[in-house]
Amino acid sequence: MSTKVMNIIKNRNIWAVLAILCLAFLIRINTFWIPHWQGDQSQYLSLALKLDTFGFTEYNLRGINIQYFSPKGDTDICIIFPVIAKDKDSTGVILTALEGAGGRRYDTPLYHLPPAFPYAIMLSHKIFTQKNTPYLSIESNKKITRNHVLFKTQFYSVIVPLFFDIGMILCTFFIGKTLYNNRVGLYASLMLTLNAVNILSSQRLWADTMLSFFVTLSILLFVLSMNQKRQLLFIFLSGISAGIAILCKQTAGFYVFAIISFIIITNEKWYTLLTGLIIALLTGSFITKEPFFFFMLDNTSFLLFFYVISFFRIKEEKDVFNLKNIRYVFDKKLLVFVIPIILVTGFWFLSMFTQTGDALFLPKQSANKFILTKDIKLWNNILFERPEGRFLYFIGIPIIFPLFFFAYISIKDFLYNLIQTLTKKNSDHRFIILWLIILFFFYNLGNNREHRLMLPTYSCFAILSAYMLDKFQCWSGKFSSQIIVSQKSRTLIVWIFFIICAIWSIKIGLQTTLSNALLIKVPF
Repeated sequence: MSTKVMNIIKNRNIWAVLAILCLAFLIRINTFWIPHWQGDQSQYLSLALKLDTFGFTEYNLRGINIQYFSPKGDTDICIIFPVIAKDKDSTGVILTALEGAGGRRYDTPLYHLPPAFPYAIMLSHKIFTQKNTPYLSIESNKKITRNHVLFKTQFYSVIVPLFFDIGMILCTFFIGKTLYNNRVGLYASLMLTLNAVNILSSQRLWADTMLSFFVTLSILLFVLSMNQKRQLLFIFLSGISAGIAILCKQTAGFYVFAIISFIIITNEKWYTLLTGLIIALLTGSFITKEPFFFFMLDNTSFLLFFYVISFFRIKEEKDVFNLKNIRYVFDKKLLVFVIPIILVTGFWFLSMFTQTGDALFLPKQSANKFILTKDIKLWNNILFERPEGRFLYFIGIPIIFPLFFFAYISIKDFLYNLIQTLTKKNSDHRFIILWLIILFFFYNLGNNREHRLMLPTYSCFAILSAYMLDKFQCWSGKFSSQIIVSQKSRTLIVWIFFIICAIWSIKIGLQTTLSNALLIKVPF
């Protein structure tokens, strides 16, 4: 064997990463036999069928019926799949059921969420099934029976979120390794492996896992660009990944805005920030069709953040503003990042604008809340009895996975690095990109009250928590010289933390998953 191969074989970190990925797969293995039809999952499968049959021109839920059967007469198991209605003008069973439940917003010529996840299911269906195979799914499996028939039935669909969740874990390892060291990367990836929200989301046909993977991949590529010779290439690839993330869900725009903000902040000219801010606000006002004044009021958190940053920049700059320097707004890194995003997402926003007159159109529920069905009323009541998102997540994230509490302890280091980044050239800006992600997302949560909607930020929580855990180990090492605590004892303390969190969080994740629930009800 060559020296390189031998070095790879002897590399413990590679084996540790593989062990973590295998553990993640084993914890999530029930996804091959549990039901995957409830809620949004049925819609994504139906959309994949429409894309497969008609292409993007019929990207909606119209004309979808459903069929059922039980394998070998087993009434405990029900297989279900969407089919295209023979009558072209038919509303279809799916839309009729949604409208009967008060979901009238789903009857649109163009489905209101981007198509990346349905396209991924369609591609997987073409790869893993034979031609003309229906888009099968399990509607019920009361005994959670494990057999090869059920495994083959929905392998094509469930492998998609599982693949992207494991990919997110792997990307998180490389971000932690690149920013800090191997141990931080390993700890962070292990945290995501054990986290209940990741466990649940990876076993549901939701777009959140695909969104989270491409957000994390975009961040990884952007982080790599900071210390690589081919800087613009990595930024360009980061932009492509960010564009795909937006095609999963529009909320990825918050993360894109975070990276764009970082590029502007680290520009040599402070007034670039102010000019860029004005351009961003004018553009946002135009796209959302809100008067400029009201758009500014709706984005006060952005304004406050930018003005604080500009204060630090102004203190360090002696140049006087010159109109000629507006060229700095068009920073090459900014352009190389934004252009691929526009190229990747352009067709979607153009289609949405053509159909609705609003590129960022999101329909609102038009039905009266009093005529909603019992199930929908119950779901809405459960959600709106919870605290607002910013409080739910702030409290809930470390309760669901206690080790994430260490991320909050890192605030001191974050503030130090923030000021250092804004006031010194070539400063250490490892924290800023990650914390910007959380900052902008927190301020734009609105009425969202589901833990899975925060999934793209969990890699950030994991890395910051792993960093603090690594610092804790180093501190213990210095402290141990005085009280003679062995290296094994220090390592044992860390693993006790992990074991306790693993038992707690895996139990929450598996109980929620196996009960066919769509919502983690801890702590609310």
